[in-house]
Amino acid sequence: MGGPCAIWAVRYGDVMHAPILTTPRLTLRPHRADDLDACVELWQDPVVTRHTSERPLPRQDVWR
Repeated sequence: MGGPCAIWAVRYGDVMHAPILTTPRLTLRPHRADDLDACVELWQDPVVTRHTSERPLPRQDVWR
C-alpha cells in the first residue's frame, strides 16, 4: 500500500519528524529555529498570504 512517499512524516511523541529530500538542485528539510525570521517575513507579505491565510500573520502565529 503506497510507496516510499506514502509516509512523509513519522510522529514520535509530540514531535513530528519529516524526512530530508535532496536532489542535485534542491534540498527540502523541516523548519529549524533559525528559520523563524525568514518565515515571519514570508507570512507577513500580503502577496503571499492572500491565497493561504487571507491575511498577513503576526510573528507569534507564524510558528504554530
